[in-house]
Amino acid sequence: VIDDLGTEPMTNNVTKEYFFDLINERDHAGRHTLIVTNLPFDKLKERYGDRIHSRLMDKRQSLKILFKGQDIRLR
Repeated sequence: VIDDLGTEPMTNNVTKEYFFDLINERDHAGRHTLIVTNLPFDKLKERYGDRIHSRLMDKRQSLKILFKGQDIRLR
């Protein structure tokens, strides 16, 4: 489980490279990865680039579940 994707500091593209390696290796090993984020899909692409975005949005390998409603932390 990767929780709160998008809140981590970006360090000279190191974060992107490690994240890509992680999801790529898990995919090749046939392992599932659950990712939780408050970022919209377009912001994920903006933050992590095309390579990671395409892996996350691949309809053959991904299931996206959208929850709508108010953030309970903002009440």
